[in-house]
Amino acid sequence: MHRLVFIVLLFCNTAFSQNTLTINTGWYPPEKELVHDILDELFSRTNIDYTFQQLAPERAIKNANLGLDDGDGVRTFEVVKGFPNLRRVNEHFFTAAFSVFVVDKSFSDISVSEMKNKKVAIVRGTKIVEKFVKKNKFAHATKTVNYEEAFLKLLGKEVSVLILNRRPALSAIKKMHLENIIIEQKPALIQKKMYLYLHKKHEMLIPTLEKALKEMKTDGAYQKAIETYLVKLPSERGIIDAK
Repeated sequence: MHRLVFIVLLFCNTAFSQNTLTINTGWYPPEKELVHDILDELFSRTNIDYTFQQLAPERAIKNANLGLDDGDGVRTFEVVKGFPNLRRVNEHFFTAAFSVFVVDKSFSDISVSEMKNKKVAIVRGTKIVEKFVKKNKFAHATKTVNYEEAFLKLLGKEVSVLILNRRPALSAIKKMHLENIIIEQKPALIQKKMYLYLHKKHEMLIPTLEKALKEMKTDGAYQKAIETYLVKLPSERGIIDAK
């Protein structure tokens, strides 16, 4: 009898774990919170149980591709070309910006061709920037563990230029009290639409998620999440939106 109860409980626990998706993110705050809020509303509307976890960006997408976890949120169209087991939810989450940061005013209008021969730092695992640096054949590109390390290298003159995800970079600048020291080049160097990806074993969920995300943008729930996020930011609005 006890053995039968144990088997039943084991089956229930296994079934539950299989029905609960684990969605990774490689994003740092503040975007991490925005992704989480949108996912909460999205999966609530579709009655899909899920858990959310932050991993190092490279590990997040690799785990999802291998099926160790169930998805990765959020990535660009181009980034996932090397991860054949991922399937895109075609309604995008938001548009993200990636900017150039310097301390030397003479570099404030530096072009890509000029940057290619400068010492540049990027955050490891930021695939959009890694691909940009590789495509443009940058001669001296250093990868840092996080945004704080990138800015310390810039301040220490180990590098001359940073190419970073704009919003986490601005948050790091505020945290490190560097507002009057760091110069951001405008407009942003790169702007990309970001999408949720699921492992192919969950491909059948994609139409439902796409429909729900479109409804969120129509009925105001999506904009509410964006507005909540923007209120917390130290700089101007509009870089991340539904466009």
